[in-house]
Amino acid sequence: MKIRRDLGRIVDKGPVELPENEDLWTKDQIKKSTLNWSAMNMMQCAIHPKEYSRVSSCKSAKEMWDKLRLIYEGTSEVRETKASILVSEYEMFRMKSDETISKRFARFMLIVNGLRGLGKDYSNSDLVRKLLRSLPSAWHTKTTVIDDSKCCPASKPRGGVNEILKF
Repeated sequence: MKIRRDLGRIVDKGPVELPENEDLWTKDQIKKSTLNWSAMNMMQCAIHPKEYSRVSSCKSAKEMWDKLRLIYEGTSEVRETKASILVSEYEMFRMKSDETISKRFARFMLIVNGLRGLGKDYSNSDLVRKLLRSLPSAWHTKTTVIDDSKCCPASKPRGGVNEILKF
């Protein structure tokens, strides 16, 4: 467990500064010297070869992590724009006429997971209510029964979908 924390620190803060003369290193310093390379190796093994070519010249795990974060998430302005677009998609979310409940739920969860990845989170009860409100008017009676039964407000979104599918 300690090694994982040490690796996380290396990725967050950068490699530990060590004396130049390796002959004078203590056992602890030798162990610390390998953390940067271990963290870099783990990231290199986890990424697609296309991304590897973009980060292979990095000298530290922190530099590599920062570059990967920029590749995948973009700058703070890009993340803010993505979040704004996803919030708009969430707020305007409606069931498409040719869409099944399961497909609608999958599309909804893509939006929700995208928002969570950008730091915007909704409670499970908000998600269930949003799912119920997104159904077409033909479902109004069913959603009213589900909402009135109080079976869903604290449950997870999947529970709300399961209640809808019971009808």
